[in-house]
Amino acid sequence: PVLLPVGAFISRFTDEEFIAVRALAQTDATAAGFVARTAQPEPINLASPLFQAAMKYLVAKKVIAADRVAALGAAPEAQA
Repeated sequence: PVLLPVGAFISRFTDEEFIAVRALAQTDATAAGFVARTAQPEPINLASPLFQAAMKYLVAKKVIAADRVAALGAAPEAQA
């Protein structure tokens, strides 16, 4: 697994992306499920199939640009 604390993951989103995802979650059950997972204390596993599927879904819904997925899912840098 490639784990990232929830707060660090959320901070990777631009304000526009964050607002768009939250707005989509109000009317889309799949997006709502993704947002609900970010409210949990467990870190986000950036390597999980669920994470990959969520990113593809948000791209398909046009709330995240395809070229942003790599940055959102990048492994955290090693602490020196």
